[in-house]
Amino acid sequence: MFDYWKRCTDRFYGPNEEWEFPIEDDLLPYLELGGGRRLPFWPRSLEGVAPDAVEALSELVGVQRGADLVVIPSATRPTAAGPVYVPLQVLGVGVRGVALWVQDLPHERIVAALPYGEIAMVEHVIAGDYGRLSVFGAHQRLSLWYRAEAWPVMRALLPRIRAATVGLPAPTAGMDGAALVTWDALLSSPLVALTGAHPEISVSIEAQVARGWRSHRRLWPAAKAVLTSHELLVLADATQQGPLPQGVGMLAVPRTRIAAIVAKDARLTVATSAMAHGIDVGPRLVEAVRHEIAPHLPRPATSDR
Repeated sequence: MFDYWKRCTDRFYGPNEEWEFPIEDDLLPYLELGGGRRLPFWPRSLEGVAPDAVEALSELVGVQRGADLVVIPSATRPTAAGPVYVPLQVLGVGVRGVALWVQDLPHERIVAALPYGEIAMVEHVIAGDYGRLSVFGAHQRLSLWYRAEAWPVMRALLPRIRAATVGLPAPTAGMDGAALVTWDALLSSPLVALTGAHPEISVSIEAQVARGWRSHRRLWPAAKAVLTSHELLVLADATQQGPLPQGVGMLAVPRTRIAAIVAKDARLTVATSAMAHGIDVGPRLVEAVRHEIAPHLPRPATSDR
């Protein structure tokens, strides 16, 4: 396995969420009925979703139709401590914010609710067979785990949540062709350019490979950093520069909420007034962000060396 992907996978799975149940390996065949086909989906109407979820999500974030909900069937997933069972989940993307409802017996409950005005950043990560969408706020974090085959659902959610966070209407132009986006064409796609405009500043770094007599090891993936009129985005190539059938790694931070950027070795940390979050992107992209993008932000990047 490439060194980068091993590091990514080891850190990615992490501990279980508080509503996930640790299970023994021998239970997996019984809990994974349908296997990878149990993917997130949009319900046709509100009537097809658990009434408690619809009521709670409508009240908290203003969901109004089936297209405002994503249903994530119960499934299992790996964690650093072993497999866990994940109950049925319903994500609400409403007019006022996003929230996650979990059928965590014996109590159905909302585990996170973030108004758009409180969202500090949005992250999407893929490692192996799983993806994770995270929405960070000042006091809470919404994390949604899913199988990587369900990227088309996340592909539509990412621009929608990010646009609402920066006060833009949800992008629709070009989304039908988003499945065909390649790594090279990513910067002009609706996944990045929410308003259809080209990014103001961008830097692209090719994959870093260590060549030896035994094999080539991919130390860091190809990566891009983009500054648009609304966001700072850091993008990682999860598919080795082909088409993006299983998505792209992304950290999106509203430009007006960036308080500082700290660059140290291979790690880039973006801070807002509410929180700070670091990602490992490789030393070359860290240096490129510090020298080419950070000077155009309210506060320049610092090097914590």
